[in-house]
Amino acid sequence: PKCLYAGDCKYKFASDATARREDVYQSLAYAAATGLHQVTLSYGGGTQLAREVAIVDGRTTVLVRVLNLAASSEGLKAQFAALATEITRGL
Repeated sequence: PKCLYAGDCKYKFASDATARREDVYQSLAYAAATGLHQVTLSYGGGTQLAREVAIVDGRTTVLVRVLNLAASSEGLKAQFAALATEITRGL
């Protein structure tokens, strides 16, 4: 079976969409192991943000997402639904 998606969810607070170097490296390892050109790296944080990190030769992209975990339950549902939609569109 072919891998269609790889992602990593970090339980570290991130106030912005600046990914930690070691987390990006780990995401790149997932991309290399699965043969994917795009992976998602998610953090919990105070505001909902999005950023793309293109790596070295431009063949691999790490989509960095910060979810606002302080949001209401409806807000959390909306954020997770948006992330799920983004993931499924990329498949």
